[in-house]
Amino acid sequence: MWKTHSRATIAAVSGALLIGALGTAGPGTSADAKELKVATYLPPTHRIVHLYEELGKELAADSKGDLTLKVYAGGTLGAGPFQQYKRAVEGTADIADICHAFHARVFSKTMMIVLPGVATSATDATNRLWSLPEGMLASDYKQVKNVFTYSVSQSVFTSREKPVHTLADLKGAKVMTPGAAFAPIIAAWGGSPVPMDLNEMFNALSTGVVDMVALPATSLLPPFRLAEISKHTSVGVSGLFNPCGAIMNKESYAALTPSQKAIFDKHTGKTLSLRAAKIFDDWSDEAIKTASMGHKVEVIQLSPDVRKAMFDAAQPVVQKTLAELEKGGMKDAKTVYNAINK
Repeated sequence: MWKTHSRATIAAVSGALLIGALGTAGPGTSADAKELKVATYLPPTHRIVHLYEELGKELAADSKGDLTLKVYAGGTLGAGPFQQYKRAVEGTADIADICHAFHARVFSKTMMIVLPGVATSATDATNRLWSLPEGMLASDYKQVKNVFTYSVSQSVFTSREKPVHTLADLKGAKVMTPGAAFAPIIAAWGGSPVPMDLNEMFNALSTGVVDMVALPATSLLPPFRLAEISKHTSVGVSGLFNPCGAIMNKESYAALTPSQKAIFDKHTGKTLSLRAAKIFDDWSDEAIKTASMGHKVEVIQLSPDVRKAMFDAAQPVVQKTLAELEKGGMKDAKTVYNAINK
């Protein structure tokens, strides 16, 4: 049965954001009303958390209060990003906010957007994932429902002293990467990958433990603040996109009424994915513009020739990755990669 929430009750929910208040009480509600729990490790101020807030309001408005979201930000349904898949599968949360790289073996097809290819923006990369033939990514989502999948903006090379103008400039450079997925690509380009926790990179870059960081341009702004200690950032590499999104417990989705499913599907999927991608594209543009004001950070636009050189240099890694996936049972690995990059 639907429950209304007093101010005191809401305040008592530590770390939770009550979303979709519009229509959550009153004559519009019914015995079938559903409140879906969303688990995210992102802080309440993050722009993607704000997107969930907007989604909640839209679901509540369309359903007249029969379908709402409650977002538990900052890991209040379980700390850290690495157990998000498990939380969705087991139903600790109805919906879990994820970055696919933390569950790379599960989402091995989706993760192909990381490999050097032809995508040039978060929106472009996201469109490419959603333009694949229906069912091509189904094996990644056997145990969960794909709520939405987008790519964050492409990584850039941000450095204190060593600018990157050509592929040769990466030779021997110690490059911080956010995880293992980027490491073989950086190595193919001549760099020395240093996988590292995001919370350690500011000190690592400022003290010279690493020469540069491979992360989206958003890292130039708070909370990571790399613009404060950097002189150069190079944009326009090949690949190094990072897919994120949300997955849903299958039983939670099955429990929705046909009307609720229709409303939920209308506002999620590709539509929500492109909204998230635009957030990151705009955020990266803002970060680059802000960081370069007063010539504080030099923005280097890599040429098409350099981008092509990166693509070519990474092909042994790409082909090895695809061969290993095929050997492991994914017979259509090359077909998926080629479809993403056609």
